[in-house]
Amino acid sequence: MAIGLAAAGIVYPPGDHGWLLASFKRPVFEAVGWGAFAAPLPFFAVGGLLFARRLTGKAWRVMGGVLLMVVFALMTVAPWWPGVSGAWASRIAKTVGRALGPLEAAPFALGVSFGLELACAWPFTSLLRGLLRGFLVGLERVGRAFGVVAGGVRDATGRAKEIGALQAALRGLEADLTVLVDTYPASGEVRDWLGHAQRLTGRLSAMDAAELESAALELESAEGALREFCVDKTQVLAEDVRLEDQGTLENVTAAQRALPAAWGARGPVAQAVEDVRRAARLDLLRLQEAARREARERDATLAAIQEPLRPAAVVTGNAAHQQRLAEAHELQARAVVVIDRVGVITSWQEFARDLDKDPRASARPFGRDLAGALRQQGAPALFELAEWRRRFTALSSAPNSEPEERDSVDSTPPALDPKRHTFEGLPFHDLIPDSEAGFEAVFELNFPGGNALLGEDVAALTAGATVGASGGAAAPVNPRPVRPRPPWEDAPRDGSEPAASGVAERLPAGAKIPAQGGMPVRVPDAGMLDASSVSSVDRAAIDRSARERAHVIDETLSHFGLRAKVKDYARGPTVTRYEVEPAPGEKISRIASLQNDLARALAVGGVRIEAPVPGKSVIGLEVPNQDREPVTFRAGVEDKSYAHGNQRLPLLLGKSIDGEMVVGDLARMPHLLIAGSTGSGKSVCVNTLIMSLIYRYLPTELRFVMIDPKMVELTPYDGIPHMVRPVVTNPTDAADVLLGCVTHMERRYKMMSRIGAKNLEQYNLKAPQLGEERLPYLIIVIDELADLMITSPKEVEAAIMRLAQMARATGMHLVLATQRPSVDILTSLIKVNIPARVAFAVSSGHDSRTILDTAGAERLTGYGDMLYYQPGLSKPVRLQGPYISEGELARITDFLRRQYFDDDFGEKYGSDFDGAPEASTTSAGTQNIDFSDPLLKQAADIVVEEGYASVSRLQRRLAVGHSRAGKLIDGLEAMGIVGPHLGSKAREVLITRESLPEYFG
Repeated sequence: MAIGLAAAGIVYPPGDHGWLLASFKRPVFEAVGWGAFAAPLPFFAVGGLLFARRLTGKAWRVMGGVLLMVVFALMTVAPWWPGVSGAWASRIAKTVGRALGPLEAAPFALGVSFGLELACAWPFTSLLRGLLRGFLVGLERVGRAFGVVAGGVRDATGRAKEIGALQAALRGLEADLTVLVDTYPASGEVRDWLGHAQRLTGRLSAMDAAELESAALELESAEGALREFCVDKTQVLAEDVRLEDQGTLENVTAAQRALPAAWGARGPVAQAVEDVRRAARLDLLRLQEAARREARERDATLAAIQEPLRPAAVVTGNAAHQQRLAEAHELQARAVVVIDRVGVITSWQEFARDLDKDPRASARPFGRDLAGALRQQGAPALFELAEWRRRFTALSSAPNSEPEERDSVDSTPPALDPKRHTFEGLPFHDLIPDSEAGFEAVFELNFPGGNALLGEDVAALTAGATVGASGGAAAPVNPRPVRPRPPWEDAPRDGSEPAASGVAERLPAGAKIPAQGGMPVRVPDAGMLDASSVSSVDRAAIDRSARERAHVIDETLSHFGLRAKVKDYARGPTVTRYEVEPAPGEKISRIASLQNDLARALAVGGVRIEAPVPGKSVIGLEVPNQDREPVTFRAGVEDKSYAHGNQRLPLLLGKSIDGEMVVGDLARMPHLLIAGSTGSGKSVCVNTLIMSLIYRYLPTELRFVMIDPKMVELTPYDGIPHMVRPVVTNPTDAADVLLGCVTHMERRYKMMSRIGAKNLEQYNLKAPQLGEERLPYLIIVIDELADLMITSPKEVEAAIMRLAQMARATGMHLVLATQRPSVDILTSLIKVNIPARVAFAVSSGHDSRTILDTAGAERLTGYGDMLYYQPGLSKPVRLQGPYISEGELARITDFLRRQYFDDDFGEKYGSDFDGAPEASTTSAGTQNIDFSDPLLKQAADIVVEEGYASVSRLQRRLAVGHSRAGKLIDGLEAMGIVGPHLGSKAREVLITRESLPEYFG
């Protein structure tokens, strides 16, 4: 406050202040001007506030704002009143004026406003914003006055721009449609779109705003229709490009493999044929490279049309497709010529070899002429083989000037030598069909040019005669073709064990089966099965339906925002697998989560997703077919994978989606678990597996032990010679039979240990050398495991565990089936020892995981649709099991019951598989014996005559089956004629011949 009083004493008093005060006042006023009057005020204010103890931040802000206003106010008026502002303010104002010119007062005015806002605590720049807002409001009011004029100009400008944009869009649309009309002249819709676009373009200048809006909507609709048209044509183009492959590359590659190799002959004809062979090889190489180039171009085109193409690109792609198609047809025509040439080179090699080695003098000039013709004409001369053979035959039959050479030459034409020209091991006369035309076709197929030499002998051959060494008719032969004996019928069953000898020897394939009575054992024939029905399948309709479903799958995936396309499909008997290729970065789990949505879109019961397909970088969508293709057991038996397979214990499992018949090997599994709900095909599968083994093995090589608590599924097999004992139907006895199997397994281990064998194959190789008999494979089949696990869970599980863990080496294998796939039936101990499993349709994913340890079986369609898994497979394989009818099963089992053989295995080890003895009397045991059987007295005569009783002996003597002979022995035992069963020894006869009338009168 004292400083304020001193300043006020200097500034405020007017008049003369004396020389001291005047020396202060004059410089202050010259420097600051009138702003000096405000200098004491802040000091008074601060002093008063300090005295009153009210000095706060707000006071400092007010004083600062006042001082800021004073300083900037002096600078603002400095250009006009320099004396008022003072020297300092005038100097600052002059410097700013030189920089800003007329706008020098603007920054100072802003400073005054900032000071006022600071002193009044207003928001920063609030005064400036208020001034600008007022200015804009004024401009708006002024603009309203001129609004009508500005609106008119704006409307005119916007309409002109809209018309220009529509014209440009319509011109582009017309250009695209013109290109499509030239490419697809028959497409009426494209022509209509083009005419409509041209009419719109002509009327644009005369349209008002509403009409322009309508024209814009029509343009958008036309562009959308054009996009859909391009999408459809792009898909058609992609399908056409995919079908460009004519199979030329595969045919050329097969021809390369069929092309004979050079054989090193030195004769002139052989050299000429070799030159032609080399030329054909070079042509094949060129064709192969051209076919590969076409394949690369086709793949590149397919990769380029993944997305819908523009109209110009569609037109260009169609033109390129037509060009490639023409080139493919030309290449295929060239390939056919070369492949036909390859087909006759082998016959030429044989002809050239015979001709060059012919010692007759007349053969040498003939060979030189033939070699010259081959070199001059080249490949076309190859198709004149028949003519050259005819000429050579005529030359050979002409009188020779050198009789000593003629006598040393065989007069039989080489092309008709029946010892050399055979088909699958048969002489050509065994291939004669019913008609002359059929014989000529077969003969020409195997012996090119042979019909030209045959002449009039065709009629003799078709009438039942063969050609002798001199060309004349010989003894009549069977005019019907004889099927060659398949080599697998005589091959060892396990790769090392020869076929059984004696009465168990297989009968010839053509042997006549007696209408009734007994017969030696033999495997059934495929002719005993029902003939496979030929289904008239419209392949074109199937392919069309498959493409439509693929399009639905693509649309459904795109609706859910997934980038994936159907690349290919494979149709199986029950389902069709669509192979979906996701885009890079697309998760498989997103596609796998759409199973129900895809099933809804395709209108099917369920879709199973296999992600990914083994061996491919795609996802498989398995969609049920509208029409099933039946898979019969006969088709499986006749399939090469079963007939020619090297499986030790082949099991016909079914046909895969790829159309291949899958044959499993029980010896490698080594046990099999089958589970599924009722009616899903489980029992039919068990029957087909049993029949698969019966069709391959004789009773001396393989035996069965069957347990069927349901008493209806396996009982039809009772009495066939493959059975060790009758089918077990009592669940209580089943546990004892399984324990008996364990006992027999231990017996086999002791026998193998005695001769130093590690498995059954080694034992069967060493046993005959040591005087022992071979042991057959033993298959234990349990149809309903649940009933056994409920009756005797501990005993059954313990027996199954022992067999599953140890029985493989002894040739004993388990096949378990159940319709209750729950954890209390399929325990963890059973599952861990039986890794090979078959799952049929189940009701829930929990049951599927119980069987296969993975989901998927709940989406099967039933009726033999299965999932099969064994160690070595990455995931379960979907199959359609073969079907065998009850009539077929009855025919085969009746055929087997008529067979007889020496059952040494049953005599020695049959007691191992007996259950617990029943508490019954002899009279109770004889209730089921038919004493009126006419063969009972003959059996008694035989056993009394021979002095011992044997089931196999009665089979041979009476020509009955194993079951009938066993019942006769039981009847004789019940009557007291023979003694009880003594294991491997024959039964003792208890009476003499003189006592027989006492039993039979």
